[in-house]
Amino acid sequence: MQNGTFGSRLHFCARLIATAVCHGIRHDLYFPLHYRGYTMKSAYYLFVVFCLGCVNLAQAEIYKRVDASGHVTYSSEPLKGGKKLNLEPLPTMQAPRAGPKDFPKVDTQTQKNRDATRLAILQDELVSEEKLLEEAKKNLADTEGNPEVYKTKDGKTLRNVAKYEEKVKAAQDEVAMHEKNIDALKKEISNLR
Repeated sequence: MQNGTFGSRLHFCARLIATAVCHGIRHDLYFPLHYRGYTMKSAYYLFVVFCLGCVNLAQAEIYKRVDASGHVTYSSEPLKGGKKLNLEPLPTMQAPRAGPKDFPKVDTQTQKNRDATRLAILQDELVSEEKLLEEAKKNLADTEGNPEVYKTKDGKTLRNVAKYEEKVKAAQDEVAMHEKNIDALKKEISNLR
C-alpha cells in the first residue's frame, strides 16, 4: 500500500478480495488448505472477519482548494494550496417501522363501498371525456375544412398556411390528449374490476 491513501487502500482490498475468490474457486488450492486442517468454511469466516476489519479503510479524506478566481475544487487526494476538511459523520437513524398492529385496517365491506364509489366516479369521468373527445374531433374536422385566408390591399385572397397548420396542430393535440385520458381511465376501471 502506498502512503495509505483511499485509492491505494481500495486497490489493496480489491486485489485481496479477487485473490480470495479465485483461491476459493480453484480446486487445486482448496485441497492444500483442507489437508492443513482448514476447511473452506473456516477460510470463508476468516475472510469475512478480515473484511469487517477493513470497513474503517473505506472512509475518505476530503480536501478543498479555492483558487485566485474563486473557483472551489474538492478532491479525495491532497491538493496544493488546499485544506483538509474535518467533516462530522452524518447522523443516522432508524426508519420508523410500521408493524401490523400500527397499520390501519379496513373491513371488507368498507373497502367494497370505497371501490364502488371510485368506480362510479371513474365511469362518470369516462363518459365526460368521451363527450369531450367527440367535440375535439368535430373541432379538428372543422379546422381542417376551413383554411386560414387573408386579403391583401389590392383585394387578392391568399392562404395563411402557417396559421392554418398551427390551428390544425392544436386541434390534433387536443384529440390526442382526450384519447390518452380515455385510455388511462379505462385502465383504472379495469384495475378495479
